Amino acid sequence: PAWSRVLSEGWSGTSLLYICPLRALLNNQEPRLVRMAEAVGLRVGKWHGDVGLAERKKLLREPPHLMLITPESMEVLLIRPSGGAEVLLNQVRIAIVDEVHAFANDARGAHLVSILERLQLRAGRHIQRVGLSATVGNPQQLADWLQGSGAESPAVVVDPRGARKQPQFTFDLGDGLGWAAARIAASGRHQKQLVFVQSRSRAEQLAAALGTSGIRVWVHHSSVGKTRRADAEAAFESEKQATLIATSSMELGIDVGDLDEVIQLDSPATVSSLAQRLGRTGRRAGTEPRMSFLCDAPEDVLVSVALATLFESGWVEDVRPSTRHWTVLVHQILANLLETSGLTRGQLLARLRVVPAFSGFTPVEIEKLFAHMLGEGWLDEDNGVLLLGQRAEKQFGGKNFFSLYAVFDSPEQYAVCHGGDEVGTVQSWFLMQLGGVGAAFRLAGRAWQITEMDTAKGTVQVTSTVAADAPMWTGQPKAYSRKLCEQVLDLLVQGGSHAGCTALATGAIDSIRSSVSQLGLTAGARPVAVAAGKTVWHTYAGARINAVLARLLAQELGAKVTASNLSVKISSGSTRALEAVWTVHAQLATAREPPEDTWAEFDPARRSAMLSVFQGCLPADAEQAFLREALLDLEGARAWAAGISVVG
Repeated sequence: PAWSRVLSEGWSGTSLLYICPLRALLNNQEPRLVRMAEAVGLRVGKWHGDVGLAERKKLLREPPHLMLITPESMEVLLIRPSGGAEVLLNQVRIAIVDEVHAFANDARGAHLVSILERLQLRAGRHIQRVGLSATVGNPQQLADWLQGSGAESPAVVVDPRGARKQPQFTFDLGDGLGWAAARIAASGRHQKQLVFVQSRSRAEQLAAALGTSGIRVWVHHSSVGKTRRADAEAAFESEKQATLIATSSMELGIDVGDLDEVIQLDSPATVSSLAQRLGRTGRRAGTEPRMSFLCDAPEDVLVSVALATLFESGWVEDVRPSTRHWTVLVHQILANLLETSGLTRGQLLARLRVVPAFSGFTPVEIEKLFAHMLGEGWLDEDNGVLLLGQRAEKQFGGKNFFSLYAVFDSPEQYAVCHGGDEVGTVQSWFLMQLGGVGAAFRLAGRAWQITEMDTAKGTVQVTSTVAADAPMWTGQPKAYSRKLCEQVLDLLVQGGSHAGCTALATGAIDSIRSSVSQLGLTAGARPVAVAAGKTVWHTYAGARINAVLARLLAQELGAKVTASNLSVKISSGSTRALEAVWTVHAQLATAREPPEDTWAEFDPARRSAMLSVFQGCLPADAEQAFLREALLDLEGARAWAAGISVVG
């Protein structure tokens, strides 16, 4: 349809954008789109960091009808004086956003919709946006967010629902990487399979374990060079019996041909991830989607079965874009001023208030932000025109303002390193709840103490410790949703297991069920119990809600409280600790305001509380609001508390 409009309406210049979250996905789609375009006499171009200078000059001389691009590359074109925005971005009429759900939940999505509004100002017309996604639970809300300002009709969801193929799940439990490698090698001799692992180190370890198996193996993750990744994609696509080991780098739509099976070591954290990965199989007529979970811990079996059960019920996580994205607001204030060489307050406000990611801010809040940034030297003002201040140029300047090309939030995952060895990975959320340097946690069966955190590199240095109460997330250190944790609870309460479970996997679930049978778990009851001098509240509420509970309990008791996905643990087994659980529950269930002191305050001076390089530009109260929205779910905690009772 987009090609047809270019031809029938005589659009000139670069009128179509195809926007993806990954360069690799753009590279993968390019040959198909080129073939389609050439068939009707149109041209396709690609613009991102890996495209050479000669190719860029050619595109500027002969602008393509369709440009494949990332949001970061669009920002480069906009804020560099000789970036080429006037040639390549001023005539855009349709923006097609692939894997739109991957943008909407974080800072990159707020960045994207802000850029699209800036392109509309250049074009002088509304740019139609087309979002593509196979895994989103609330498509209408996502469509409304993506549509932006100036549309003449409401956003429309096109849902080509049909009979979905019944997936075939298998769940197995084994002992270590050697067992998993043997299972993968056996199946890889007669099929084409994609193996998902949770970290780069795990991918390399598995590849090494398969090295003498006799099957053809490729590895694909963010640390593998672009040439080797491309070679792996191309080789794997052409093979009939082969194994590709990947992290989430292969989750978003990169086509590697027809697969026989997806194998997942341990479990992903979301139903959306499961659906994306499962969807790589069962595409041929007469085949069904197949996914095997190879778990080395009973808890991973339980979580995997819960994820599959939710998927089979048709549930997938909602994507809820923020309307108050503080750090992207700062980023876009600076980027707009750099693009235009200065704006009046009115002009800048007009650009900001139409962006969906900023629609929740009041004019007073934005004016307060302007005043703070002026007072701190981030902005300057000359005859009523706002300009970048000397502090912003020093902090984000350097060669071509590289730091402003993208929204640099902290990485979702940190590599945990002991000296030169990578122990594994943990989510940034997990580390921030711990409190940073000096805190202890468990990973890979051992306790570790944090000695250093590097947000820029996404690494955590640790040393071995004997901390007996170091927190451990169920399975891998990942943040789970309330819905997933409650599905785990249902599996424990209802009995039985999934039809795809092996005898060992079924036994693992039965063992966990037996271990918690004395707690009095029910669908509506959340028991609190005292054991080994500690008080444990078995909440099954998920990571962000439990973070709220832990902070409120710590405020109430003045004692150490740690949160995981399924429970909150108080370092005291006293009667006072039990009473605090009831107090906090009642406070939330009746929607009373929590104590105003310091329960929700973060210490931004500690590296563990740094989520964005633009965070330091915010006033103190705005920075706290930004951190609370990112790490805590007070409204979710209230809704959860109103629906459960505390027993024990």
